[in-house]
Amino acid sequence: MEKQKTIWDIADDYTDDYGFPETFTPAVLAQIRENLRISQDTFRNIHSYFDAAGNLYARISLRKLFEIYNDQNPPVSLEDFLEAAYVIAHEPNHYAILQRKIFHEELPLSDPMDQELIAEYLYALGDDEYDELEHAQEGKPWYIPPREEFLRYADDFYHEKSPQLLALLNFLQNTQRKLHCPPQEIADEVEGLLEIDARLTDIVDDVHRLGIRFQDQQNFQLFIRLCLNLSHHTRRHIHRGHTPAELGLPQQDLADAMEEVSLDDDYRDPLEAIGQLLRTNLMLTPTITGKPSKNAPCPCGSGRKYKNCCGKGK
Repeated sequence: MEKQKTIWDIADDYTDDYGFPETFTPAVLAQIRENLRISQDTFRNIHSYFDAAGNLYARISLRKLFEIYNDQNPPVSLEDFLEAAYVIAHEPNHYAILQRKIFHEELPLSDPMDQELIAEYLYALGDDEYDELEHAQEGKPWYIPPREEFLRYADDFYHEKSPQLLALLNFLQNTQRKLHCPPQEIADEVEGLLEIDARLTDIVDDVHRLGIRFQDQQNFQLFIRLCLNLSHHTRRHIHRGHTPAELGLPQQDLADAMEEVSLDDDYRDPLEAIGQLLRTNLMLTPTITGKPSKNAPCPCGSGRKYKNCCGKGK
């Protein structure tokens, strides 16, 4: 008896030349969702797990995500999970569901459950980010919080309110008076950069663009110390959601960190100055085409991430 085709058996008909799933129109997606065997509530619940896993891990196989989902919810069948994944794969998301063959040409096409959910920043600028994360995650345990906490990560703006994050927020509120956005957003921005293992130099450059100025070297060192403490207690993609502290890793020494960065009280962002001049004098409104990655710099030139600027609330 001939085996009945699954929805993934025809998936290759709806991928681009690079193997990325095409984005379906809302009408087509709605029609496919209506024909799923699972309820719409179950589909939305599965979708939330995909969103949360993208934010918490940046890279995870469907097989592992299926295991997490069924451990925390009334179990669904492998076939039903894959059908839901097929719909999600063809939606406009800040992640993609891809065969590992895309990044490893020598590999054959594999079981659909071995496909990976991969955050957009890992493939937007080439394969290097993916390769580095794959190598860094290898052999590390998964951080899997209880269901309620896990699903909080479905919100792109969620950050654990750790004592270290609150300490950085307190510093910003007490020392900074001319910020370009609320202190809470800057603290979240710093933690977001730490999640993806950004360098201290990138973080300092970013907060300068957001209006932070340091009174003196001592004030600057305090900020770096707070960043190092936060870094040690921030959930990292490279650690599969764990913090360095949870894995027993050493915290970077302040003296070593200070060799990487330097105080620059006279920081000026020439691109932002030009953009501000154009927006003020010519009354121009920036045009944004497509949907930038939530962690990418905002196309308006503010220096902030898209999700914290023009993409806020979208």
